[in-house]
Amino acid sequence: MARESGIGADDMKMIRRVGDLILLFGLTVMIGLPTAEADSSCFATFNTTYGNSGTLDSGGCRTCHQLAGGGSTFNAYGEDLLAMNAVCNAEFATKLVAVEPVDSDGEGNSNIVEIEAGAQPGWCVESPGSSCTNPGTPPNALLDPAPPANTAPTAVVGGPYEGEAGTTLIQFDGSGSSDPDNDVLTFAWDFGDGSTTTGMMPTHTYAGAGNFQVTLVVNDGLADSDPSITTASVSAPAVNIAPTANPGGPYEGEPGQPVTFDGSASSDPNDDPLTYTWDFGDGAMGDGATPAHTFAAAGNYTVSLTVNDGQADSLPATTTATIVTAPANSPPTADAGGPYTGDTGASIRFDGTASRDPDGDVLSYWWDFGDGMTGTGATPEHAYELAGIYEVALVVSDGELESAAATSTVTINDPVVLDEGAMLYETNCVGCHGDPWNGPAVDESLPGMRRVAGARACNIYGSIFGTSVFPNGVPEMQFLQGLNEPEIAALADYLNSQEVSGEQRYVTTCAGCHGNNGSGGRVDEDVHGDSAGETFEAIAEESEMHYLGCMPDSDIEAIADFLLGIDDDNDDDGIDDDDDVDDDNDGIHDDDDSDDDNDGMSDDDEREDGTDPRDEDSDDDGLNDGDEHEAGTDPLDNDTDDDGLDDGDEHDRGTDPRDADSDDDGVSDGDEVKIGTDPLLADSAATQQNDSSGGGSTNLPSLILLAVAALARRRYRRMRAEP
Repeated sequence: MARESGIGADDMKMIRRVGDLILLFGLTVMIGLPTAEADSSCFATFNTTYGNSGTLDSGGCRTCHQLAGGGSTFNAYGEDLLAMNAVCNAEFATKLVAVEPVDSDGEGNSNIVEIEAGAQPGWCVESPGSSCTNPGTPPNALLDPAPPANTAPTAVVGGPYEGEAGTTLIQFDGSGSSDPDNDVLTFAWDFGDGSTTTGMMPTHTYAGAGNFQVTLVVNDGLADSDPSITTASVSAPAVNIAPTANPGGPYEGEPGQPVTFDGSASSDPNDDPLTYTWDFGDGAMGDGATPAHTFAAAGNYTVSLTVNDGQADSLPATTTATIVTAPANSPPTADAGGPYTGDTGASIRFDGTASRDPDGDVLSYWWDFGDGMTGTGATPEHAYELAGIYEVALVVSDGELESAAATSTVTINDPVVLDEGAMLYETNCVGCHGDPWNGPAVDESLPGMRRVAGARACNIYGSIFGTSVFPNGVPEMQFLQGLNEPEIAALADYLNSQEVSGEQRYVTTCAGCHGNNGSGGRVDEDVHGDSAGETFEAIAEESEMHYLGCMPDSDIEAIADFLLGIDDDNDDDGIDDDDDVDDDNDGIHDDDDSDDDNDGMSDDDEREDGTDPRDEDSDDDGLNDGDEHEAGTDPLDNDTDDDGLDDGDEHDRGTDPRDADSDDDGVSDGDEVKIGTDPLLADSAATQQNDSSGGGSTNLPSLILLAVAALARRRYRRMRAEP
């Protein structure tokens, strides 16, 4: 339907088409302008060598350069040409061909593959598995084609093969194997008799007769082929061939202990049954494939085996037997662990695993728990009926010798009966705040993060029922609003029943507002270095702190000691904070200073706006918060108009930090700075200067056409938005 403005759907299409045509014409003119090659012969040579490719048309100078106008900044493809010492002379075509097989941009295709696809060989788009070295795409360039997926190779084992045991050196042939990607192959052979090898055409002699399965697997560097299988039929020799002895070994043992020998790996090419003759090297002989022999004395013995197939003896084959006298057994050492503590009636786990045996023997454990009861095992459990201190003893044995007894102590107490405050804490608080005295005051592993030892009744009451910061109470603690004042007092008595540090008192009293270390917290008020007097004064004079009036002087003095211990000279001016009346050294007494960072905005206004009252330039853009507030820029955004230039940079250049296109020429201030045009002059254009490596060109007509196209598109969008 036509809009009420009178512009119909056909008009809309025509406007959009005109905008597209203007943009296309602008880019065509831009490509058609004289390019800035280092030498025109380079352009001509590339165009002649790759005349059927659209690469140069797509990228122009950016086929080799980072910038459209050429110059000395090269992309990945240009860098590889430079590495070939390519210059614009008669050898340039040879250099182009030499760099064809290289994958300059690391995306997975060689340069020639990308050129033939009309893509840009020096630019790439990052993708999983690529090693993209120059991400991005030049104007109008086609994206690089995806690298082909690897295809597994095919193994061809050849065969079947045949030969004679012990005599035939069989030639195997895997040369028929292939890879569709033409990758270099490696070969893995299994001859079926326990032997393996590599190589395309290996040889192998089988020791005995039989039918053997031969397997070949090839690999292209990325994937294995399926196994290719054939057979090797190996016959017994027509004439008898002497067998081969294999005595196994080497062997080890102790004097007086039998050593078993194994000659079963001996073989006969004719597959005849064998008999075995052993010489153990100590004057004793033996027979059989796996005899046992006991050496009387320690020493190194040469053991010899000869086998016979009924017609011929093998050559003797030797191995060694090293017989060593075992060291004398050493007694183990017991370690009873501990000391242990527990309550009557509760099981205690004892631990003797630190016991050791110097010979590495397995140990057994015997415990005496000191109350007339005994136990076994490395980690037994035992419960005591009566309170007291018991001596527990452990003896370990290695099977031959026992250790001396190792002792430890067990202290058994009657279970503590919790008083009312402790019971209330165990019921309501321990799940979030943990053991009040066991661990650091601030513990991120706790759901409640802070331990609350030292909390006074007013601290607890305010957390549950409300303070100025939490008018309805801390949300996580509102479920405790059923507690009454006597119960809260009992909780406080329990939390102050043991010694409490100044840090713990600060954490339970002040950290909720001022942060765990006094650095600001929710209320953004730094209390590092505050004295006891300052805290007393704040409680007495500041309404939001009146609720802390129940705290004794000793608590406030302990908190002050903690804060002064953190930093007693907050501004590092050599004056203790207690004596320093000008913490930020701006010449204004702290009592009268409402602008801590001296940026022209009061601390209260900064807190309301969300800027940092202790940092004059919250967004680090070169303009302080007060100046930004005055100028109407955003003190929390270093680039208010999102044109790529910081507000401070725009202020220095004279451009408008609230207007992305100060000269309204269709190109943002940041883009104009990047291409070298004047962001304050609508018809300016930058001209790149020639250097020793190349030239430059002025693209003013193209920029104007691009600006016209952009304006046409903006006009079209405005007309679409009009009711």
